[in-house]
Amino acid sequence: MVKLSVLDYALIDEGKDAQKALQDSVTLAKLADRLGFKRIWFTEHHNVPAFACSSPELLMMHTLAQTNHIRVGSGGVMLPHYRPYKIAEHFRMMAALYPNRIDLGIGNNPGTTMVKQALDGINPTYDSYDESISLLRDYLTIKDKPSAHTLGVQPHIDHFPEMWLLSSSETLPK
Repeated sequence: MVKLSVLDYALIDEGKDAQKALQDSVTLAKLADRLGFKRIWFTEHHNVPAFACSSPELLMMHTLAQTNHIRVGSGGVMLPHYRPYKIAEHFRMMAALYPNRIDLGIGNNPGTTMVKQALDGINPTYDSYDESISLLRDYLTIKDKPSAHTLGVQPHIDHFPEMWLLSSSETLPK
């Protein structure tokens, strides 16, 4: 049987505000959960008036608390704006609270110049995308508990979020 999934943009339709769009996203997730859909992912958009979700992690947590079975994920977190360690902490925390229900979709689009400056400063320098992906994967899957001489990622978990690399280009994935 084919498993269906949803990619939700938290679209602000005409006559609707951001709060209603976010409520509609959660309502959609609840329906998808009841109907047996496999997963729902929320997109990350900045400075786009038509989309209400700039932080998929927060919408994920709210949705996870109101659903029972569906996998919930980011479609995706724009990695150039964030440190891999912090992303790993967020997603491990969700995995600790909602085991086997977390998907981490990673994107590489830093957005417009205005968005880059607002999120990353006037002259941002971005880490190598390949290196950031590798670090994030390592941080997500660390099983060892931290010691005085090793970096750990909390919380300590035995099950990890599924990580997905999102791309609209054939040249990015390796």
